[in-house]
Amino acid sequence: MKQHLELRSITKRYPGVTALRDVSFCIDHGETLGLVGENGAGKSTLLDILCGLQTPDEGQLVLHGEVVEFDQPREATHAGIFRVHQEQALILVYPIFQNLFLGLEHHFSRLGIMQFAEMQARAQRILNELGIALDAKAVTGDLNFGTRQLIEIARVVAQSEMLKIDRPLVLLDEPTASLSGPELDLFYGVVRLLKEKFRASVVFISHRLDEVLHLCDHVVVLKDGQVVDADVSEPTEAKLHSLMVGRERLTDFYATNRQRSEFGSPVLELTDFTTEFFRNVTLSVREGEIVGIGGLVQSGKTELGRAILGVEASRGGVRILGRDVSPLTASDRIELGVGYVPLHRHLDGVMLGRSIRDNIILPSLDRFARWGILDFPKAASFVSERVDELRIKAPNDAALVGTLSGGNQQKVVLAKWLARNPRLLIVDNPTRGVDAGAKEEIYRLLRDVTAGGCAVLLISDDLVELIELSNTLYFLSSGSLSAAIPAPVENKPKEQDVVAMMF
Repeated sequence: MKQHLELRSITKRYPGVTALRDVSFCIDHGETLGLVGENGAGKSTLLDILCGLQTPDEGQLVLHGEVVEFDQPREATHAGIFRVHQEQALILVYPIFQNLFLGLEHHFSRLGIMQFAEMQARAQRILNELGIALDAKAVTGDLNFGTRQLIEIARVVAQSEMLKIDRPLVLLDEPTASLSGPELDLFYGVVRLLKEKFRASVVFISHRLDEVLHLCDHVVVLKDGQVVDADVSEPTEAKLHSLMVGRERLTDFYATNRQRSEFGSPVLELTDFTTEFFRNVTLSVREGEIVGIGGLVQSGKTELGRAILGVEASRGGVRILGRDVSPLTASDRIELGVGYVPLHRHLDGVMLGRSIRDNIILPSLDRFARWGILDFPKAASFVSERVDELRIKAPNDAALVGTLSGGNQQKVVLAKWLARNPRLLIVDNPTRGVDAGAKEEIYRLLRDVTAGGCAVLLISDDLVELIELSNTLYFLSSGSLSAAIPAPVENKPKEQDVVAMMF
């Protein structure tokens, strides 16, 4: 039988919104299907249904020719459907081999005694077969984020073997969002082996359209919960963007950030700034300037942003607005005018169990309170303006942030900090897991804040984004900072001229 999974008229409704409407398409055995769409298009809801987290209100799932219904993820897993989330679900204090067999430990129990050596040996074999050069005994938390993503995929293979699943279906939800360079190449190889060696079919969600075109056999486009095209013929990035957004891509994707070439006084000044992750970093960011920091996932660039905020121990000089902030806490630095958009929004950026309104106004309560009493109309009006400005897709501003798509959650993080009118904005991969239309909006916001004199430190894994948005570039490699690379509007450096600095 050619079809691995068929979706028949899948519909899912929530109060005030229809997340999916009459979605139908097929996934064939051994193929990689690309699933693309803007944030809020319904991709995550669809994967929730496929892996048993949600049940459809209407429609059917047909797996290997049989109609199936899943009331919980365990049922989907035992039927051979495995999901790899963008936000990882590994126990960091466990060694790799235990993470590979989470929930299936009883298969290694003999007379009540766990056979850890057997578990470790099997895990090591799977890592070797996937080309992942790691010791199965290594502690998972000692690995960088990108490597842990490969462990998530290895777990799919391990669990499908234990459950005797002959042809697994693997759902990859933004798996490459934090990968770059060699890690990205290794990921591509692992996906290829999933298909060739382990007979898997793959559903691949990514906002990196070049990856979708590289990896996928055919592409399905979702928009506003409906299938726009179930098998895009002769797909290109421009064609996919047009189908997703409903209009052509901007002629120059980054043009809105190119007009500023003169800058004010230094807002951030680092001198021999050092932590356990990097050393002797010296740079400055001026009013109205975007300074870009690139490097591989383990290079120390994320830790640089956290240290400037004050949540990583550091030594050396750090001045903000001319003031030595070395003795100041993160809260003090925020009060001074620092904003911070973190790499992992679920961990550090938003409160998933609170509303959009709460997330946006809580860091700025003093702005909306008088005599200790919150001015609800003023706060509600402000939140409504930010929701409209950032085009946050939600039934209303009382919606819980945890119910939003990843890109809309990221917009809430941005709105929260923009509400404080920051003087220095540190943004770590602000477009990670964000669709093409939302990228344009985020780039527009960066233009707006720099036009108002805000200094921006842009940390990104996207080399083109770094080059095109930044006025000055640096790269971190093995904890050391490169020389400054000018990136003026009229003379942007080429990718091939700077890529070596990442290694």
